[in-house]
Amino acid sequence: MLGSNLESTNLPGATGEVLQAMLALGALPVQLDQIQLGPGSSPYERGFGLVSQFNTIAGSPKGIMVDKRTGRRFVNELADLKACANAILQQLDENGKPVYPICFTDNEGA
Repeated sequence: MLGSNLESTNLPGATGEVLQAMLALGALPVQLDQIQLGPGSSPYERGFGLVSQFNTIAGSPKGIMVDKRTGRRFVNELADLKACANAILQQLDENGKPVYPICFTDNEGA
């Protein structure tokens, strides 16, 4: 289960009401326990904006991600989405809030 400390790039209207209604009518879901999580977004940009797209397309795998507190890489950017997401989620501040990575790439990556 995701904790309340994790921000979301979902739009405010993405509440799952339609899914709940479908389940109430007897729909047979497939793999609802599987989610895709790309936590390389910006806490300042709501909705699925440009920062999230840049970080997931250019920052990984065509660049590097660094912890803004240390300036050091903390993940193999060529790893799969789950490995990158888990590494990002392990970067927490003193209050348990995620520390979003800073991504660098060259012109080709951008």
